[in-house]
Amino acid sequence: MKDHPQENEPSKQPTCRQVCTAFFGELVGQLVLFGAFFLIANVYFAYVAFGVGALFLVLPFAMLIYYAARKYVEKQRMNDSNHELNEI
Repeated sequence: MKDHPQENEPSKQPTCRQVCTAFFGELVGQLVLFGAFFLIANVYFAYVAFGVGALFLVLPFAMLIYYAARKYVEKQRMNDSNHELNEI
């Protein structure tokens, strides 16, 4: 008798409302997780981009200091070699 439900028993098939609630509940859960992972990925991207940006902001000044120091060392070496020649 349990194989055939009677007319006054509730149906075991889900209603359209239950299907929509389950679907949109899962969709919201998936979107929240996607948003969280997207946000974390963007934080890492911003960290890398900020590091590269800071590198390119500092790099020209570092190169200027390097060239100035190299020029100073070459000038000192030339002066030292001139002093050695004068001492002889």
